[in-house]
Amino acid sequence: MRIAGVGILFEFMRRRPDSKGPLETWIALVKAASWEKNTDIRQMSGSASFLGDRRIVFNIKGRRYRLDVKVSYKSRVVQVIRIGTHAEYDKWKF
Repeated sequence: MRIAGVGILFEFMRRRPDSKGPLETWIALVKAASWEKNTDIRQMSGSASFLGDRRIVFNIKGRRYRLDVKVSYKSRVVQVIRIGTHAEYDKWKF
């Protein structure tokens, strides 16, 4: 899969250094993946939340951070929408 908006993740890692390892792992796993459906994602991350409209929220570093993405299976692109702390996630509008 290709990741669009990866700069958002690198900026977050700069601001929150403890997220660097988990996010680098997530990036590597996604780049190596070839998802065709939600169950493929569920195999990689059993705690991912599927919100509809191809939106998925991943838990990063346990539940400390939340990563909101949009997946296009056809074009094989994962678009990073936003990432934040769990407290910030509670305020997000979907």
